Amino acid sequence: MQIQAFQPAVQALFNEVQDRLDGQIILETEPRQEEWVAFDQSGHRRDAQGNVHIILVHSTQPDFTLAHELHHVLFEITLGPQVQFPVTTARPELDQQIQITAQALVGSVEHGLIMDQQRARQEITPAIEHDFIQGIAHKVPTASNYFPLQVLMLLDALTFSGGQDLADWQTTYAAAFVAAQTLYQQLKKHLRATPTGIHRSIVELWQRYSQLLEQHQYLALPYSDFISLAPVLSPRQLRLTVEQLFFIKHLPFNSLKTHQRAYALVGRQDQQNAGELLSATKVTSLVYQQWYQQPVQEFLQQQQIQYQLRT
Repeated sequence: MQIQAFQPAVQALFNEVQDRLDGQIILETEPRQEEWVAFDQSGHRRDAQGNVHIILVHSTQPDFTLAHELHHVLFEITLGPQVQFPVTTARPELDQQIQITAQALVGSVEHGLIMDQQRARQEITPAIEHDFIQGIAHKVPTASNYFPLQVLMLLDALTFSGGQDLADWQTTYAAAFVAAQTLYQQLKKHLRATPTGIHRSIVELWQRYSQLLEQHQYLALPYSDFISLAPVLSPRQLRLTVEQLFFIKHLPFNSLKTHQRAYALVGRQDQQNAGELLSATKVTSLVYQQWYQQPVQEFLQQQQIQYQLRT
């Protein structure tokens, strides 16, 4: 597939993203064809040479689908949060559930910003809106026992619609729509196109989704311990001691690297795992004291924990 097959505005966005990359953007297609529009009709991956492969499904609105994924690539290289899954619950199905739902919620944070950009660029037409509604009807199951999935997909639908109920979703999905609407309102209240705003929105969304699951008699998911989310720090904070911003926690999960219980650096303000520590042995009180008194930047470099600078 060649970029020349797309509208001039999409070609311009393609060139804008290409100019920011060291490698090349390579367009690929999947054989499946869908007669609607959905956010999962595109994706991308990087290869060892730094090229970005954008994978597209045959949809009714190929220009929208490619433009949407290009916005995701642009988001990733400018603001993208660094999310890692360094531990295991020892229950593969639970690990997978945490990872899939966490990534879906990160995607909703991205969509909260990307859809604003796509509307500002006039990339959303009545035909695209119609086909997106058809996609929701095809992809979101209506049975009440699919509540966790319904919430995730309806949250994405609300990011597309700007919070509007485009197809009487509140009747079709009842409890899930109310839950998704609550998440969406909270997301838009605090979401800003800055590393700090994105970090905060992701942590809040993880926490609130887990709380919703528990309120509806589903298993709460331990996002704060299980997932490492790179901290966002100012130059001043990098000069503070570790103790002023973080605490060190012996997690209830095993490290995928050491196969022993993992130690993590955890933010004091949001309680979110900021990164796994390298230590594979039992940490003594003396080691704790030494760690806590180190400057944050020195400690992060020593422990090979990535961070983003506050802007």
